[in-house]
Amino acid sequence: MVKIQWKLLELPWRLKASAIQSFQWLRLLRQTLFYNHFTSTTVIMETAAEPMFWTVDRFAKYLGPIFMTAVVCLVSSVIVVAYTCLLPQEYTKGVARCIFHLTFGHWLLVNVVFNYVMAAFTNPGNPPYEYPFPGFMYPLNIAHEVWQHTATATAAPYKHDENDLEMDYVDAFFHNAVLYEFILASGVCVAISLLLVWHIKMVSYNETNIEIHINKKEKARLKALGIKFKNPYHHGVLRNWKIFLGLYDGRTIWRHILLPSTHPPEGDGLRWPKAQYKYDRKKGILQLL
Repeated sequence: MVKIQWKLLELPWRLKASAIQSFQWLRLLRQTLFYNHFTSTTVIMETAAEPMFWTVDRFAKYLGPIFMTAVVCLVSSVIVVAYTCLLPQEYTKGVARCIFHLTFGHWLLVNVVFNYVMAAFTNPGNPPYEYPFPGFMYPLNIAHEVWQHTATATAAPYKHDENDLEMDYVDAFFHNAVLYEFILASGVCVAISLLLVWHIKMVSYNETNIEIHINKKEKARLKALGIKFKNPYHHGVLRNWKIFLGLYDGRTIWRHILLPSTHPPEGDGLRWPKAQYKYDRKKGILQLL
């Protein structure tokens, strides 16, 4: 009896030891069959993303027109909803408020259309050598709302006349249209805000996405050698923004940034002006000239 009790108490430890042994055996088997000295996390991620790269390479020429058409349709739908649903409501709250929304909204519209057209059609140059689509849900929501009002009107005809039914239909359409625009605008606002924060950081230090990783590795390498790294293209935050926005040769924010402008950026897209530093012997640091 005592011997059986001792074995029962020992069972959890035996199971643990067996599990560890099985795990080590499987790990040894994996290393034996698949070990590669040059394998790294980067290689694994690139291999896993290979199907996506293949898809992009094969269908990239179709994705551009598809996305452009989608953006045009979405922007057009927002404009239609703004004119048919939102502006009449703003007009009832005051003429001055309606004029402000018209002015500000059309300024945004002109800049969005102009910059999108320029981005889509400007030649970038050449270097030296089983479920329904979510979009279907919006008309289905409208149809369901209309069906509800129609069923109510049929069940209780003494409560609704033809005018009431028409008003219910219009109210349902307006409600869904405003809700659609709110969700779309909110999603775009969040996405653009995140992109804006990231691009503000890049422009402030005059770096691209690739240069951020390159400079990070170079900074760590030089730090190990006791050398402080300086980005050769970092001219200071203010000058970096002036270069990025093209604010030179008399150009201003009011005329060339807030209003549509076709002024070209500085440089040829391949070679960029480098920052000049001088060594301060007293402080032992490099200072930007």
